[in-house]
Amino acid sequence: MKTITLLLSMLVIGKSWGQEVNEKILEPEFAGDIALLRDGSNDLETLEKIQSAGRSKGGAYSKIKSMAVVPGLASRVRVHNRDKYSFIVKWTSNEIDPRSIINIFKLEKDEKKGERFVLIATAGTYSGLKSTIEFIPFKYEKYGEKSYRIWFDQNMEPGEYALTLSDSRNLFNLFTLL
Repeated sequence: MKTITLLLSMLVIGKSWGQEVNEKILEPEFAGDIALLRDGSNDLETLEKIQSAGRSKGGAYSKIKSMAVVPGLASRVRVHNRDKYSFIVKWTSNEIDPRSIINIFKLEKDEKKGERFVLIATAGTYSGLKSTIEFIPFKYEKYGEKSYRIWFDQNMEPGEYALTLSDSRNLFNLFTLL
């Protein structure tokens, strides 16, 4: 009888331990990684990462425009606006307000040059320096041990988007919204 009780106890403990392992929340592997999580899926899709290049244009009598540029017209990571999705951002800790770490913004396309860009600032002789990036607000919550789950409260217009993190603002994590 003791043997049966012991075996049943081991089975129950083993089964509950196995459930805990299966219910572990998936997070990106490294701090600084950002992944797309589609509703109804447990798979994380790492966003495309591209180092942006700085570029300025303008002349002595016109405003000088400063921009960050990435090659290509569209990201390989695509999501439909009608779908429910969120992003998982892994950081060194999730005890920091993510609004101080994460920036999200829309990119413009230059079809002739085959690239995407964001206008960072303009400077004029009489107007001075003006920041021009429009950051997109997002909702967030702690996720797992060291990550955040972020999502958008509103429908966003289709296009190319980038997420950047405070320690690497020139490293763009890209996705296309269809």
